[in-house]
Amino acid sequence: MIDLGGWLRALVGGSIQSIYLGGDERRQVVARWVAEHGIDPDEVPADARIETDLRRETLTVEVFVRDSGGQLVLRGPNELMRTTVTVPLRSRAP
Repeated sequence: MIDLGGWLRALVGGSIQSIYLGGDERRQVVARWVAEHGIDPDEVPADARIETDLRRETLTVEVFVRDSGGQLVLRGPNELMRTTVTVPLRSRAP
């Protein structure tokens, strides 16, 4: 089976990043906060939409889609499919 994640990273020159990658301190703070809510920061795109709903007390995070075999799913030739995950809000955004 083809590792689509590695293949796609090679295709687009390594531009696919999760929110956790890189040395940016803010990005790492947000990654820890997302992880505290049970969401793997490595599954969160660097440009993900992250929303909190204080009235409903929920956190909604955009994440990559994986197939049943754990491979990333392509949306187009150079784009990974995304979906959103909503979980109970445990703490306010940093």
